[in-house]
Amino acid sequence: MTAKRKKRGDSFLGIALISCALFGGCATAPGGPAEAPAQLAVAADPNAPISWHLTANRLGFALRGLGETAGGGAVLMNGLEEYPLAPQAKTELSARAILDILAREADCRVDRADGYAFIYPTDYEILTGLRLDEALAGKFDKEVLPFSLGAGTSLYDAFALLGYYNGITIIADNAVAEAESGELYLRGVSLQSAVEAILKSARIVPGSFAAIGTEDHVYIHSLENPARRSVLLNGDSLNAEDAARLEQKVSLHLPKAPDDARHFEAGGGAMSLRDALPAISQQLGLSVRAEERLHDFPINPAVMNDVPLRTALDLLIMPWLIPQFGYEMEGGAATIRYAPEP
Repeated sequence: MTAKRKKRGDSFLGIALISCALFGGCATAPGGPAEAPAQLAVAADPNAPISWHLTANRLGFALRGLGETAGGGAVLMNGLEEYPLAPQAKTELSARAILDILAREADCRVDRADGYAFIYPTDYEILTGLRLDEALAGKFDKEVLPFSLGAGTSLYDAFALLGYYNGITIIADNAVAEAESGELYLRGVSLQSAVEAILKSARIVPGSFAAIGTEDHVYIHSLENPARRSVLLNGDSLNAEDAARLEQKVSLHLPKAPDDARHFEAGGGAMSLRDALPAISQQLGLSVRAEERLHDFPINPAVMNDVPLRTALDLLIMPWLIPQFGYEMEGGAATIRYAPEP
């Protein structure tokens, strides 16, 4: 289990965008700094006619172009972005009608049950039933800021960006986080709907994962990697000072804390634990060490906003797909180590 850095593509695909109009800045993702369309912040009526002239020859680019001017939201399943399209004459149509045309051209269906148009092939009907656990209901129903992703964005980047600009912590284990999103843009949806849309676009099948939510974070894990309540190894022997320290609120941004709050870098892929430890220690305000044999383990880009130190350390380790690891807290320092089951 070693860290791998994803190759950066020359195309616009894979770029994750947040509206510049709202933040006065843009997120950074594969391909370098990206300018999000200013009109993405405008929640236009998706049923209102707009001037439309299809010049893009691929479905993903056509959807992106529509997202720059139209209202509502649309989600394209990953793998459909390169579907070839024939040019369409300039006309006046609603975004809803245009999406129906694009789906028909690609021999796909459109599901609108969740406040956005989800475009998918018939064989993937199962994705329309994807819902987060009922245990999350009501906890994450706030409306997210306008948001878009380019096809091929790793879900760890997608959740880091979504969390950063909405003040929430969303972490997925490595089995889920390595999946890649489809092209999408969203407006006027809840955080829960946004997470569901991202999972659908990445073809994450219902029943293959579970989501755990608290007041300060969401953790999504594959069913083959059962969630643990905590990976603290010496909880029964903590002194009062260390116990209190673990409850202090912290924030963590990986690969590094942004120099400008309007910009968050994403798209570089996983880094090794060895390379991540300095930033982790600096941002958490304590020494975080690891056994040398763990130094090559991967740490994905992540954003944790105002969570207890205990939670931050748990969410660093729990995404690994091997359960025999945890951390000890002693003398104001944390050590990540191998912890074989008895």
